[in-house]
Amino acid sequence: MGHYSRYRSRDPDYIFRTYNRDLVVPAALVMLSERFNQVDRRSKTLINQMVAYGKAFEFARRTLPGTPDSLIMRYSGQQMVDCDGNEATIYAHFVDKNLFFETSYEATKKYLEQRPAVNEISTQCPGRIGTWLGWRIVRSYMKKRPEVTLPQLMANPQAQLIFEQSQYRPAQ
Repeated sequence: MGHYSRYRSRDPDYIFRTYNRDLVVPAALVMLSERFNQVDRRSKTLINQMVAYGKAFEFARRTLPGTPDSLIMRYSGQQMVDCDGNEATIYAHFVDKNLFFETSYEATKKYLEQRPAVNEISTQCPGRIGTWLGWRIVRSYMKKRPEVTLPQLMANPQAQLIFEQSQYRPAQ
């Protein structure tokens, strides 16, 4: 614990919680997925980045079957339950604020980067919520398109098309 306490004093709790050995392999696979994850680098839209994250998480889930989604997302079990239970609210926020095609750095920072909470949605909404939503979109796409293999998904750089073909709509 000696070395960790030195880091703990510098890092906020929401980051310190990610210093967990159970997260190492899922995080490594998410990083490894970059090698296969084709992304349109010219597009700066939030949906382009959200789908890229969603594909990375789906890669990790499929290569680590049985691993809880919370470990892949680096969320607590309670955060996953809260996100799942508030999926319609989260999606509605993105629709109401017209965020999917937003290109600003501020939007990326608010919805894709690590932060204690996305207060714009709720004080209980965890940071990186856009990456979680991106994964939900990718999962919907894969469910609607069972003929698509994981390598085909990873090779597809067309995030907007994936989004449209996912027909993603959370249950109300």
